[in-house]
Amino acid sequence: MSVTCDEGPGDLVIAARLALFVLHSTIPESEKSPQPETQYFTEEGIKSADQIVSHLARLPTPVRCRLELRRGELHLSVKPGAAFPGIPNSLLGFLGSRRPPLRGDSQIVCRANGRLFVVPLAAFREWERSYQIEGNFSAAADFADSEYARVQGFTRQEIAGAEAVVVFGGSEPLLSFSFPVPKDQQEG
Repeated sequence: MSVTCDEGPGDLVIAARLALFVLHSTIPESEKSPQPETQYFTEEGIKSADQIVSHLARLPTPVRCRLELRRGELHLSVKPGAAFPGIPNSLLGFLGSRRPPLRGDSQIVCRANGRLFVVPLAAFREWERSYQIEGNFSAAADFADSEYARVQGFTRQEIAGAEAVVVFGGSEPLLSFSFPVPKDQQEG
């Protein structure tokens, strides 16, 4: 597991918590139990959310993660993953292609299943590098001041102080939109 100078143990734990947060977006809302997500069934036995986060943060990465609902129980599987193709294919790569890179102290507001989770850029970068989410997974990102954020229904309060927003779907539809590409960015 690699840790760069802008990432510390706190970012590893936040990235692991974000992985668990995102994994919940892969289960359709109609299949979710009204019970709170307090226990997970794994190959090692039943674990709490905090135990899962701690376990994920200690694993050599990258890893592939899948969360499934079976007979009303949440089953988590984690397997070694392959190295990612690179930043240009990532959410942060997409954002960086549209504006100057995000600042090191940037906050990113993540939404899944109607819940919000605000993470620092270093933790989001670690999540993107370390966790491959399997299952019914989709994600979209843009800047907090974008038309996309407005169309997705983010309020000014929700995005206050944030530089970017990410919406994780799979179980909930992502609203789409289009925007014109400035002439200086068009090919030709």
